[in-house]
Amino acid sequence: MSGLRSLFDQVARTSGGGLGDAKAVFAASRFDEGERAVELLRRLFPALLTDRPTIVDLGSGNGGMLFPFAALGRCIAVDTYVDPDLRRFARLSRLAIHQLRAVAQALPLASESVDVVILAEVLEHLAQPSMAGAEIMRILKPGGVCLLSTPPRLVFARRPDPHFQIPFLVALPDFLQRVVARWLRPGEPYNVTHIYGTTWCHRSS
Repeated sequence: MSGLRSLFDQVARTSGGGLGDAKAVFAASRFDEGERAVELLRRLFPALLTDRPTIVDLGSGNGGMLFPFAALGRCIAVDTYVDPDLRRFARLSRLAIHQLRAVAQALPLASESVDVVILAEVLEHLAQPSMAGAEIMRILKPGGVCLLSTPPRLVFARRPDPHFQIPFLVALPDFLQRVVARWLRPGEPYNVTHIYGTTWCHRSS
C-alpha cells in the first residue's frame, strides 16, 4: 500500500488544478483517511469486507478515501463532476474505480445493492441532507454500513474553520458565516450549508 500512497501523494501535489500547499496536503491526506476507514471496518465489522463488497464514496472528490478499498471489492466514486486527479491516479495505478456523476439526493443505484457508503466531509455541503440520508438507507443492503464524518462545530469554534481557514467562523450563525466568508475570501465559492456537531458510524438494520 505504501507504493500507492506515494503515487497518490505525487498526483495530489502535481494536480492540474494548481493546489496551494495547504490544499495539496489535505488532498493527499484523503488516502490516509481511507486506510483508517478500512481498518475501522475490519475491526468493527470484520465480515463486511470478506466477500468482494460494493463500496460507494459519495462526494468522492479526488477519490483518496476510496482507493485503499480498491483491492477489497467493487468501488464506485460518486460526485457532481469527474475529478481529473481521480482519473489520473486510477489510470496510473491501474485500479478499477467506477465513476458516476450524480447528486446524493438521487443516486442512480439499485436499492439494497451497496455494502459500504462513505460520506466523508460532505454532509455540511448538502442543502437537503435528509434526502441524501434516505437515499443512503435505500441503497444499503441489510447489515450495510455508512461511514459518515463531518467537521465538528465545537472543535472548530475557536479555531480557523476547515474550509476557509477563518478563525472563529463556525461560532457564527450559518447566514453570518456566509457573509463573513464571502467578504474575507471573495475569490472562493462558498458551498457550506451547515457545520454539524459530531461524527458517527451507522449500520442499516
